[in-house]
Parts: sequence; C-alpha cells; structure tokens
Amino acid sequence: MSDIDLEESEDIDSYNEDETSEDRNNSFRIIRNVLVGKRIRNPFCGEIPSYKTLNHIGNYILDMLKSAPTFVGQIDAKTGIRITFQEMREKSVKCALWLRKQRVCHKSIITVCTKNQLDAYIPFLAGLYLGCKVNPLDEYFVRGNLDYFLQRVKPNVIFTSADIAMAVQFACTKIRTNNNKSLAKIVVFDHSNAFESLHSILTHFNEYAIDHFSCPKITMNETAMILFSSGTDDLPKAVDIPQTVFMAPDQAPLMCNNDIAIWFESFGFITGMFLTIKAIVTCVTAIKVQSTFCANDACKLIEKYKITWMFLQTDVCAELVKTVDLTKYDVSSLKKFVFGGSAVCHEIHASLINLLPYASVIQVYSLTETGVIAYQHQTGKIGSNGYVARNIKLKITSVCPSPEDAPLGSNMQDGWRTDWFKTGDIGYYDEDGNVFVTERANQVFKYKKKSISPMKIEAVLQTHPAVLDAVVVPVPYAFENQFPKAFITKVAGKEVTEEELKQLVIEKLNHDYELRAGVIFLSKMPRNSNGKIQRKVFHCWAQVDAWNET
Repeated sequence: MSDIDLEESEDIDSYNEDETSEDRNNSFRIIRNVLVGKRIRNPFCGEIPSYKTLNHIGNYILDMLKSAPTFVGQIDAKTGIRITFQEMREKSVKCALWLRKQRVCHKSIITVCTKNQLDAYIPFLAGLYLGCKVNPLDEYFVRGNLDYFLQRVKPNVIFTSADIAMAVQFACTKIRTNNNKSLAKIVVFDHSNAFESLHSILTHFNEYAIDHFSCPKITMNETAMILFSSGTDDLPKAVDIPQTVFMAPDQAPLMCNNDIAIWFESFGFITGMFLTIKAIVTCVTAIKVQSTFCANDACKLIEKYKITWMFLQTDVCAELVKTVDLTKYDVSSLKKFVFGGSAVCHEIHASLINLLPYASVIQVYSLTETGVIAYQHQTGKIGSNGYVARNIKLKITSVCPSPEDAPLGSNMQDGWRTDWFKTGDIGYYDEDGNVFVTERANQVFKYKKKSISPMKIEAVLQTHPAVLDAVVVPVPYAFENQFPKAFITKVAGKEVTEEELKQLVIEKLNHDYELRAGVIFLSKMPRNSNGKIQRKVFHCWAQVDAWNET
C-alpha cells in the first residue's frame, strides 16, 4: 500500500469524448482514470439566480428568511416549540448588531460552543452575516479538553451553555495568561447570574435597524469558519473553511423544498453546519434534537412530525437495524434516508434498504476538509458511496495489487481546494463510476507482512445476530506483528461467546484474520455526540494491553 501523493490538478475540466467513459450518468465523467464531477457555475443549481450580485451567502440567507416570514424553520423535538423564519431573521440580525457594538469584524473570531439546540443558529448566522470567522464547537465533544480547542482558535467572543461557562472562562484565562491576549467575552444561551445571556443582548434594537441591516462586502477567499475534524483516529485538527465553501452545490444531498428534516449533528460537525444552511435556503423545516441518538426515539419523531429527510452517522445505523421493530411505527413519510461518516458493512446497508422500502437509502462520502465528495442519487449498489459530486474531482493515486488497497484523493473545482487533497481513505470505483470507500488507510495493520483490514473483520462480526457494534484494532506484539483485538457490544437479550466470534472470523476469512488478541464485551461504545464511535479510545486500550504483555 502506498500513500497518496499531493500534486497539482491536470487540465481535465473539459469533457472529451475520446477520453471519457461511456456516459452512464451525466453528473460526472471518467477522464484518464479521474472521476470528474459535472462543473456548474451556479452554486445552488438555479436556487439562487441572483447569487453573483450578492456579497456573500449571508445576504441570501437574509433574503430567504424575509421572503417566507411565516415558514416554520425549526421545531424543538422535545417541547414542540416552533420558530418561524421571521423570528430567525430578527434574532440573528439583533445578534449581529450586538456583535458590531463589540467591534467584531471580519478579522474577529466567534466561537459557538453548544449542543444541537434551538437557539444555536442565532450567533452562527450572525457571524456569517458579519463575515467574521465562526468556530462552531460541539459541547459534548470538547468537554474535558476545552484548553486544546480554545488555544488553537483564540476567539474574541464565545457563545456557550451556562453549565460549562465557568470552565470556558477558566480556559480563556489561561490562554490570556500564556499569550498576553485580552479575555474573550462570554455569552450564555441560558439564564446566568455570572454571565451575560443571549436573551439580554438581543434587547434594545428597533425594527428600523433590523430591517436595514446589510452584510459587509468580503472577499470569497476569506475564512468563513474554523471547524475541527472529528478526531476519530487522532487529535482533532483545526480546518479553515473559506467563503467559497458555499459555492459547493451538493453539501446536503437531495434535500428539497418543504421537506421536514432531522439530523443529530450540532454545528460543531461539518454536516450539521451545511444542513442548517441548506435547510434555510431551500425552505426545509429542521427538527432539532438535543439528546444523543436513540433508535426508538428517532422512529417516534419520524412518526410524530412526518419527517421526510433524515441523516444518520453510519456508526448508529446498526442500532436502527438490530434493536428496533419498525413495524411498530409509521415511518412511511420518510422519503430520503441519508447516512455517512465511515465505511458501512454489507449486512447493515442491505438491511436498511429492506427495512425502509418507501425511502431512498443513500450513502454519502464526505470529510471536514472537503465537504461532500460523493453520494448516491437514489437507492443503489450495496456498499457504494455513489457518484462523485458536482465540482469535485476524485482519483486513486496509486495502483495496488487489489482495488481495495487503493488510496483516494479529491480536488474541488471552484471550491476551497485548488490542489489535490489526500483523503487518507482506501477505496475504488467500478465500471459504472460508483465509488466504494472501504477503510481508513491508517487503520490497516500488518500480520506476518500481510495487510489486515479491520473493516473486513468488523463486517464479519456484524453478521452475527447478537452483535450490535464491533470495533477491531491491532495490538502490537513481538517480531513486529500486530494481532487483531475485537471490542463488541451485544444486542439486548441476545448472547454470543468469544470463542463463537473467533471461529466465525476464521470461517468467513482465514487464519491470518484470527482474533489472536481476544474479544472484549462492552456495555456501550464510546461515541461522539453525533454517534460516531471514538476509535482512538480503543487504540489507547490496545497500547495498554501491549505494555502489560511486556
């Protein structure tokens, strides 16, 4: 296996019939072994005909909010509270006016650190309006490690929840001491005696100021957001996202006007951020869920609110498949079920299609650094991530003995990357141009000089009816060998033994994949708030096991 080489993009923007594959899908071409998404100039495919006359996306968001004032933009899943576009516009503009009074400008940084709550959009949109750098953080994601995140961002203003405000202030004090920087101003979403509240800063603005607010001019290459990668395999990395991110047309696949949508991602994850903006510009009602994912609760919400569009992390799809009797719920309103975040095993993908016959089951491939790279346009091949997205170029950068050993690189045309970005993923595409992402390259390990795929083992383990989740990591042993170790959670009420699982892997694969480091049964998996499994935790445990063996 070889790494991906970063290189300048070839001139393959135009389609030449003699260099392209047969046109099986007019959204892309295959040119000299590069998947080239259809290049479009209009960033919203006709949804924003006047986009080029606007300074940036903030103006269009404001126009959309003003054009449909009575449209319900958000509903709190627990309380049923409904927020109209009129209220969203007024509150977000008031927040922008307050930020201006604090001398916040395009060079400033504001952090929004909270969960997937109803008011999170207020400072988020306000920051977009002003063209400053917005740093969304997930409250659960950063707990216990605030210093790490705030030290890398050094915000001027922080919007956060009252229950972690003191911890935020303490982290900011340390940053000021170490960097001789003024203390960031903290505003809390809830009521607090110690800090200014969001409610209090939104007072004393008249209608004239709100109606005549306009976004300042900015350059499209300026940083719009600072997001952190999920840190699944390593420490989260800060990623600068410029204004041109909003020119990418496929960041919320197949979300349509008047959809009722639900997702469990806060603004701290790129999916949550893109979905929020897409919901506004296409007049979609978002169901806001503050709690972590629960399959039964999700089905109740689909039934209650007649949800038509849903996004889930791949890592929680097994819970939906294996722990819920969908015949007890009316989920017939669901027309689009979108999932992504990691490679999916054949068993889970096939089960989703069977369980949701009225919905298109769509897998999407995206990264924090690039946004959406590929997605299925409708229910398609099992395991496929679909076709390369518009304005995207994707290539396999090395030829390996088997297609599953080929790393992927992507390039966004007219987006925020002008060179090739190494995705760190392994995959291939078939004769029809379907992209298959099989694994993270850094997860593959060696046993007797043979490459061992944890995903292959996990896929086999998940075929057992008693296995809910499976994570496989290498444990270092002597002679530079690494032995696979499995961490398992079981379906409630079902049993399976370590020996049964070991034998299953040998039967389905071979002795090279044998779980020589054993099997550990857990009551639950460590996860991020969006449901993504924290694999780095298991790698730490594996290192401890190796140390104990020495």
